[in-house]
Amino acid sequence: MKIRIQPFTPAAICALLTFSTVCEARGPWVLDDGQSAIFLTWVSESFDNKWLGLERSEIDEISQNTYWLQYRYGYGDNIEISLTSGYTESEKDNAEKKFHGRADSRLGAKFQILDEYADDSFSLSVEGALIYKGSYDRSSPGNPHSPGDKGNGIEMAFPFAKILGPVVIYGDIGYRWRRDDVPHDLFYSLAVGAGVTDNVSLSLQYSVVDGRKGHDIGDETHNGYNFHRSEEDRDIMEASVSWAATRQISIFAGYADVISGRNTGDSDIYYLGLEHTF
Repeated sequence: MKIRIQPFTPAAICALLTFSTVCEARGPWVLDDGQSAIFLTWVSESFDNKWLGLERSEIDEISQNTYWLQYRYGYGDNIEISLTSGYTESEKDNAEKKFHGRADSRLGAKFQILDEYADDSFSLSVEGALIYKGSYDRSSPGNPHSPGDKGNGIEMAFPFAKILGPVVIYGDIGYRWRRDDVPHDLFYSLAVGAGVTDNVSLSLQYSVVDGRKGHDIGDETHNGYNFHRSEEDRDIMEASVSWAATRQISIFAGYADVISGRNTGDSDIYYLGLEHTF
């Protein structure tokens, strides 16, 4: 990895910055030429309160589990290719059915524009991705708990970071275009991470997903079949910890809370993952 500072090890900073499962934050660094990394991550989300439009309401509990697999490969000095897919399942108390299937998948490419060590500034990348919709069913009347919007699309983001001794400030800003009647999203995040020991790092992150258009759940245009067309906004606070077991293997875990939103669940989110670089 293109990180040469203590107390972060390459594996620790990779786990801390390059895979925030909940908020999709991305570090700006790329793997070295010919280097690979594999991430295995479990994400659990549940809520029994939901914003219908901007009004918070109690509902029967909805829970979702997703199991992610991500592969990354470094090509040349400034390019990284990634493939992310997984299996997802969701259920709702007193609902007629459970949803399950392949999660929405991503094929991405990242190009590092600035390296703070080479350019005496900060690190910056541009990243693009193709989104392939999952195989699960969409929500329907009596079953409003589909695990995703199920829409093809593309997205572009600009991850950035600056290392200040044992502290790193990082985040990203991007835009997601979706087909299949799914509203587009503006998303951005800002976070700070710090090394506690040579192998343990902590981070705190704030992120926003801002749906650009769409209806509110419960208004006159909502019919129970068009949940995916609603405007979904989320403000999320997330805390995570990573442990670099070796220079090649890291374990990371985190908790996120949806602190405000629109047409989304007031969710508690937990995740646990393993990263192997080789």
